[in-house]
Amino acid sequence: MAPPPADPSPDLHPGNRSLTRACLVAMVLGCYFSVAAMHILLGLAFVSWVSSSMPALRHPLRTPLMWPMAGFVLIAALSATLAWNPTSTKEAFSFATPLLVYVMTRDVMAGPSLVNRSIQYVIWGGVLAAGLGLAQAAFQDQGLWISGSLSRYGTFSGVLLMALMLILSRVLFGASTRERIPLLLGLGIILWALVMTETRGVWVGLVAGCATLLALWKPRALVALPIVLIGAYFTAPNAVQENLHSIVDGSDPVASERLTELEHGIEIIFDNPVLGVGPRMGREVYNDYRTPEEAAIEGPIPRYLHNNAIQIGVDLGLLGLGLWLAIWISWFVRVLRSYARVDEKDHATRAVIAGSLGAMVAFQVMGLFEYNMGDSEVAFLGLFVFALPLAIEAYSGD
Repeated sequence: MAPPPADPSPDLHPGNRSLTRACLVAMVLGCYFSVAAMHILLGLAFVSWVSSSMPALRHPLRTPLMWPMAGFVLIAALSATLAWNPTSTKEAFSFATPLLVYVMTRDVMAGPSLVNRSIQYVIWGGVLAAGLGLAQAAFQDQGLWISGSLSRYGTFSGVLLMALMLILSRVLFGASTRERIPLLLGLGIILWALVMTETRGVWVGLVAGCATLLALWKPRALVALPIVLIGAYFTAPNAVQENLHSIVDGSDPVASERLTELEHGIEIIFDNPVLGVGPRMGREVYNDYRTPEEAAIEGPIPRYLHNNAIQIGVDLGLLGLGLWLAIWISWFVRVLRSYARVDEKDHATRAVIAGSLGAMVAFQVMGLFEYNMGDSEVAFLGLFVFALPLAIEAYSGD
């Protein structure tokens, strides 16, 4: 058996890199439980990473996706500068921070063993968070809309969604019979917690992510998906069924309000096509596009538009939106090619790559209904998972 390829980014300061890994893993757990702890741990990881000379940036042209990411951050900085607003300038950093998570993770997690260990933390952190959320609903008589220890049910459901995709991937691709039992139990806990959050955008993302995993595993298995969905509908709580009915019959005021938001968002983009209105400045101009009747019905101005692409287009214009799309298109193309090259007998690596693909499809589909790129807990965990297939690729020297 041939020895594994050398790590293309050798540890010049192995102690510091181990500390960076530990801080990044702890940050992942913070995504489930505490936004303050998450940011503190990310800061510690960054300091540790800088002290190890930032090996990933010695040859930036060789780092995958670096050019569209650098361009995206530059556009955010230019847009903030032109907006000439202290809030916008501060918020410009929020576009760069998740990308920093990607760069550090890809650098210090290089190698299948480190990646697989990291995924275990993502999975079981999600199971623990879901269990605490269900306990919260049971003992506090909270009912639906559970949020665990996070501030919003949408945030809670977003982080659980990615953990669920990684569990399902391991069940389908890489787990032994003995491993499947606890994984299936964890899968059930997270799935029930997702139902209890009553977040419809996440449910759609869940279906899209599951379809992706089934297509990668056994395309014929997709035939069973509609049957499973019908069964899930009839076994769901009445409140969930009524929630779905309100969308179909057009009586849901939230869905109507979201459509209006998207219409105004497109109008703002057409009026500010190049660099947008500035990071997080859409709220400042949104009222100019509402009729008095809309303002009376909808109430307060929304904090953000519930769609990733529209919100980024409003903030950073078509230049920023184009670069953001380039990041994701490049990632999907690259990771799908990596998956196609993996030996079918290498179940562990196939599970990692397929799980990341399923998680990112679910993330993006959820982003059609929520601005989850602006939700730091979801974005940080998402970019951590985003980096893992490329960390394996870095180890193999591709």
